[in-house]
Amino acid sequence: KALDLDAFGFPAKDARLWNPSWAPEGSRVAWIASGLVNGEEQQGVAIIDLASETSQFLYSSQALRMSHVSWSPDGNHLSLVNPDLGRLWVFDVDAPQSPVLSAESVSFHTDPSWSPDGRWLAFFRPNRLVIGSADGKESREFNVGIGTIWSPDGQYLISGKWIVEVGSWNTRPLDLPEDATVLDWVAVDLPE
Repeated sequence: KALDLDAFGFPAKDARLWNPSWAPEGSRVAWIASGLVNGEEQQGVAIIDLASETSQFLYSSQALRMSHVSWSPDGNHLSLVNPDLGRLWVFDVDAPQSPVLSAESVSFHTDPSWSPDGRWLAFFRPNRLVIGSADGKESREFNVGIGTIWSPDGQYLISGKWIVEVGSWNTRPLDLPEDATVLDWVAVDLPE
């Protein structure tokens, strides 16, 4: 069944939607969206709440091309990358007028990655991993691999063949074969 955006009060006419991202609670979905709003082509983020059958369209005339929208684990914030401007923004979904966090020189080759507790956001600048606090007050940069895999408790992040301890900011290489790739964290019981 096709989604009838008019039924949700969606303000953009002839809307095009891509890169969907489900909110953690499962009733809202955010898309990169473009369409006519008051006769002008706009691009931004469409949020549709399937439970209440309502929608929001957060848009900006600066948003020439957006990619990589993702929800914070608590569903209160969205991160968004604009590759034309090389910028990343974090918005409070309930007060999207001004970003909570803004970063420049962001690479758009990978999605920003939220820590499981929502306190940190990892993203890439050219050849650098950045881990920033969700409130924008702290950030660290690392010259490590590509990709991000958070530990379930959010205390560690693997990037390429490096592990970063969040908070102490210690980094160390993982002792892996040259052709190995880290896919995910696995819980194991270690002997005492």
